[in-house]
Amino acid sequence: MSLLKGWRTRLAALSLFLLGLLEAVDPHLLVTLLGEEARSGVLLFYAVAFYGLRQITSTPAGRSGEPPR
Repeated sequence: MSLLKGWRTRLAALSLFLLGLLEAVDPHLLVTLLGEEARSGVLLFYAVAFYGLRQITSTPAGRSGEPPR
């Protein structure tokens, strides 16, 4: 996981952005793929994921954790 240090939250945010983009392009695509009941589950997953990522983060928000050059 140290390879992804500073990038885990960014990658999670990017995946949520792409999910939102898919939803904007075709509002029925995710419902077709996952079912109506899964929509709230996806939102809950992202809420828990972002909370968990913030809890394991050892650097301030917005910093990669690498020393300045």
